[in-house]
Amino acid sequence: MRTVTALTLALALGAPAAAAAASNPSTDLQNMVATYNAVQSVRVIERFETGAVATVDVLPAGQYRVADTGGQDAGLVLHIATAPVDGARWDGTYTVKSLGKKAIEGVSANGYQITSADASFVETMWVNAQTRLPISSHVATQGHQIDVTYGNYNNTQLVATP
Repeated sequence: MRTVTALTLALALGAPAAAAAASNPSTDLQNMVATYNAVQSVRVIERFETGAVATVDVLPAGQYRVADTGGQDAGLVLHIATAPVDGARWDGTYTVKSLGKKAIEGVSANGYQITSADASFVETMWVNAQTRLPISSHVATQGHQIDVTYGNYNNTQLVATP
């Protein structure tokens, strides 16, 4: 009986660790996208290699407010803000790998690197381990190096109310 109890206890204690170890980076990012799409508002700040800064407020129902593009391509600025890890990455043309964990301003974060097959797009994304929302990313694409900060999640001051 002791053997059965010890085995049951060992399995119960080891199962969460095994499940965590079996985590799939692509699935983790799909979960992050689903969570991101459910927020009411988020402010996204993009810092370009030139020193230019773009600010976008992403609001409910696909609305957005671009406060400033920093002189950069508005389409690129908007795409990065509204689709931090877009659906194209799930079709097998991008590789996703885990970068492990680190603390960002005291928040436990999981890191991921997303790379296109031709390496014309490389993104390093850090996601809050608890809320599954993006904290920051670094995007290299179209000749740009862009540092992105996500914040002010569900700030009601960003959402106009009647």
